Amino acid sequence: IRKTIDSLRFQSFQRLGLCYYYKKYFDDAFYYFAKAYKEDPRSPLTLFYMAATLDQWGKGLEAIFCFETYLKLNDPDKNRREIAQQRWQYLKRQSQRPGHSLYRSVDEVIYVILGEEINGGTPVLLCLNGFR
Repeated sequence: IRKTIDSLRFQSFQRLGLCYYYKKYFDDAFYYFAKAYKEDPRSPLTLFYMAATLDQWGKGLEAIFCFETYLKLNDPDKNRREIAQQRWQYLKRQSQRPGHSLYRSVDEVIYVILGEEINGGTPVLLCLNGFR
């Protein structure tokens, strides 16, 4: 039963993230993708959309490591892989400018964006849409 509940929770977080991503509520999308990532850090879909959310949100430096981590998973979806590879290469070139420092892990990116680890606590990030 515990495994089923965990799976349903993961799917709920991932689907909420997708809904907010497509509505362009990137702060909310990132929050739910981060929750889904904590449930299953090896989900290609979650990592792809977490990176894409950061990229669309204007947080390219934060997106780089998420795209790198996603690409290492060898997602069978060729279209997502190609998009991720192109965005990663572009963002990596942009990060070569002076004064930019890259993140070392997805957890560090989550911590920087949300202001704390997402292990059950309330995020510091204020929700602009009135939810949570």
